[in-house]
Amino acid sequence: MPDDLRRRLLAEHGEARLMLSDPLASSVAVMKVLRAKLGGDVARTKRTLQQIRAGMFAGTMPEMTLLAHRLRAAGVEAEVECPHQPDEPQPVILRLNARSERPVVLDGSGW
Repeated sequence: MPDDLRRRLLAEHGEARLMLSDPLASSVAVMKVLRAKLGGDVARTKRTLQQIRAGMFAGTMPEMTLLAHRLRAAGVEAEVECPHQPDEPQPVILRLNARSERPVVLDGSGW
């Protein structure tokens, strides 16, 4: 991805984080995917794996989505998390009220 496009995506949408659904996922399987997609030597790949396990590996949503897809294809459950940005409004969550079946709007401050 061209650097200018990457910078623009990060500025407009913020960082997305790659998360492993299973904290005990196979290091070998994850590292194979990382080396195939990102290149680099074994030491760099190990550092990247440590960042992912710590929840600190971030990039654009397309970058992280592609890595998550490749990891899942290799049998490693992964997901992408896009943290809330401070200048964005809190997401609105709709939930059906069990008694009246009317939607209840939640502002993220609690259930």
